[in-house]
Amino acid sequence: MDRGVELMGCLCRIKNCAVELLSMEEDLVTDLDDDSMDLVGRDLRLKTTFLYVDLSRVISCSESDERREALTLLANKFFYFMEELTDAVTSRSVSIMTVCYGDAAQALREVVAFLAPPQPQCDALEQAEADVLASPSPRRQEMEVPLKLLQENESMALV
Repeated sequence: MDRGVELMGCLCRIKNCAVELLSMEEDLVTDLDDDSMDLVGRDLRLKTTFLYVDLSRVISCSESDERREALTLLANKFFYFMEELTDAVTSRSVSIMTVCYGDAAQALREVVAFLAPPQPQCDALEQAEADVLASPSPRRQEMEVPLKLLQENESMALV
């Protein structure tokens, strides 16, 4: 399999798992019955396993040592908080789950932000600004049309 395609698949799964985990807050902070809490715990463990496998692949494919080390630290921080969250779900303490979920969600956001490609927002904004400044304003265009008509009429009148 092509390494690029594999990495894109890993990044896609990481993003999907992150979205699903970040949307689980309501499930964790409400008082659920035992069966529902067991399902939430299993879902957390399953998503964590997918994230572990995919993040391991992304880390191993990183080209620079600095990026690999930084991503490893962020991933370890995230998995530590996920382990704490899983323990909190097992203990069924809503207050502890709320705190652990907040920590895990923040760590996950950091991982996803690190994996996101840098956005050249400043360059794009500067280019858009330059385009707007270079193009004539609609009001100026409206004024130029009657001027052209007047000039044409004057030249016709002289003939």
